Amino acid sequence: MQTYTEALEVLRSRARPLGREFVPLSQALGRVAAEPVRALADQPPWASAAMDGYALRSADVAAPEGWSVLRVVGQVAAGQWPDRAVEAGTAVRIFTGAPVPPGADAVVPQEDVVETPEGIQVHRPVSPGENVRPPAEDFSAGTVLIPVGRYITPADIALAATAGHASLWVYRPPRVLVLASGQELVEPGQPLEAGRVYDSNSYFLQARLRRLGLPVEGWPCLPDRWEDVCRTLARALDQFDVVITTGGVSVGAYDLIRKAWESLGLETLIAGVAIKPGKPLWVGTADGRWAFGLPGNPGSAYVCLEAFVYPWLWWVQGFPGALPYRFPVILTRAVQNPGSRTLFLRCRLHVRPDGWHAEPAGPQGSHIVWTTARSQALVVVEPNARREAGAPAQAFVPEAHPLDLLLAGPA
Repeated sequence: MQTYTEALEVLRSRARPLGREFVPLSQALGRVAAEPVRALADQPPWASAAMDGYALRSADVAAPEGWSVLRVVGQVAAGQWPDRAVEAGTAVRIFTGAPVPPGADAVVPQEDVVETPEGIQVHRPVSPGENVRPPAEDFSAGTVLIPVGRYITPADIALAATAGHASLWVYRPPRVLVLASGQELVEPGQPLEAGRVYDSNSYFLQARLRRLGLPVEGWPCLPDRWEDVCRTLARALDQFDVVITTGGVSVGAYDLIRKAWESLGLETLIAGVAIKPGKPLWVGTADGRWAFGLPGNPGSAYVCLEAFVYPWLWWVQGFPGALPYRFPVILTRAVQNPGSRTLFLRCRLHVRPDGWHAEPAGPQGSHIVWTTARSQALVVVEPNARREAGAPAQAFVPEAHPLDLLLAGPA
């Protein structure tokens, strides 16, 4: 078996972007930039007022003897262009964001001005450039505002709009199909016969992938019949970029998924990983299409999705970073991993003055859904290791969603 890091490196080295598309700004959020977004012009393109007041020459109010009345010769608001220059002894009424008229080098706030019938008086010195936003203060023409490979945030959307871009080049997301396999599975809401269980994996996987903003479909559960499995997987591979299955990848007589993929010509990249839970993971590829065979136990499917599928999904969307991101936590209990496999411990998070604390979310059996539902982080425990309570550890938050951290209160 490959180690966790070896298997992850195999995925990273083989992952390639699936293509690009030109999308409106309204559809670019959460995507990855496929081309650099450059500033088309200086921002701001001209000197502008930082507040409401009067545009004037600072030399006219530089000293007490210069505190004479300045004649107001015009007005300019945001969206207008000045129709006259400011000359010695004059001022122009100006509003926030409006272009500073030629000749003026400062804006004095209206609250610092004394209005008289003849004009205005300013009873304090005013420095050159005061309350004036210089041209290109935000960015200059040609500046790369959004580099290739950047995950596009709401602030990036604002930046691109400020620069005048109506659409952006982004990497295409993969088209995903989720399939559960096993004759023991029953759709939720149907009568549960003896010896059968409800399908939860496909619902979890679809929900998780939709939360990433991916186009995902789910098909009915696969029965444990060779012809049906091969026919369905062949049709799936023709329609989707990646097919994610659960169950049927171990070595039992009814484990047909891996054998079916290999019979369809997929190259095996991963066939078992030294992790717990999730050991039977299988990954294959052919002609730019991918298949992930996740174990059928819910805890195993959860760990494999977050530890392997999640980073792969971002790599094929052009994200270059090292994934999944890890961050330091402090263990609230001692943790023992006596085996030779990397342990992924499903934990809850609590924030305290000295940092994030992680505690096991419940029994760690791979079949227990309750523990997965209560967990907010996966703590990585290396093989043959023991971590005492209070010891530092590394974890990653699978959901990577601020709401999950806000909800990380007491159990």
